[in-house]
Amino acid sequence: MSSLTSHLHHIPAGRPFADDLVRGFLTLVPDINDMADNVILLPSRRLVHAVHESFVRLGPENGQLLPQMLPLGDVEEDAAELITAGWDSEDLPSVMDALE
Repeated sequence: MSSLTSHLHHIPAGRPFADDLVRGFLTLVPDINDMADNVILLPSRRLVHAVHESFVRLGPENGQLLPQMLPLGDVEEDAAELITAGWDSEDLPSVMDALE
């Protein structure tokens, strides 16, 4: 088996994804103090929230530092239309004053 495929893991369909991910992650990180040195990339902010809750629920009772969890997609709805239209953050119009 190549070194690349030895690092691949999967969660079967129908399983509680966030809980299984956290259980597997806890077995892969040998020292709980090294948790914060890791980054978990997830497809949406909703899943980041679910995985965070699973870490709190399934992790050690005395607390722990969590890995950094980043959503890859799930751009804010207001910004999504601007991004697809080709707008960059530098091209956005200035924020309108509340009275205007």
